[in-house]
Amino acid sequence: MNILAGLLKPSGGEVLYCGEAIGKSGLAYRSKVGYMPQYPAMYPNFAVKEFLLYIAELKKLPPEREGDIDYLLERVELSEVPDRKISALSGGMKQRLALAQTVLGDPKILILDEPTAGLDPKQRISVRNYISRIALNKIVI
Repeated sequence: MNILAGLLKPSGGEVLYCGEAIGKSGLAYRSKVGYMPQYPAMYPNFAVKEFLLYIAELKKLPPEREGDIDYLLERVELSEVPDRKISALSGGMKQRLALAQTVLGDPKILILDEPTAGLDPKQRISVRNYISRIALNKIVI
């Protein structure tokens, strides 16, 4: 998955996107990818919304995307805790926050490693339904 996300170079062969090797595309390719590793790293002292604003800045998204962040928090059922520190979130909440940061900016390719791990059955259904809805115009791995 790290190779598909463009984070590691393959030891052999190549990964192509639209006929071009992703290693040659660099940032152009990575800007199209949303990657959610199985164990995502997050900054525990950040608040939920603050973290997503930081990720939006890293992704060089326009400042008016704050409305998108509120929408994403609602979709992943975290709209009630935008000011809560990440360190105070449950494992399931952290997982949903990781999903929100992955889809922030509407990437064309989603690479999701165990996106429902740690979620209760109701949340699993909700997250799967959300992924199904947004997957209509994306590549989802």
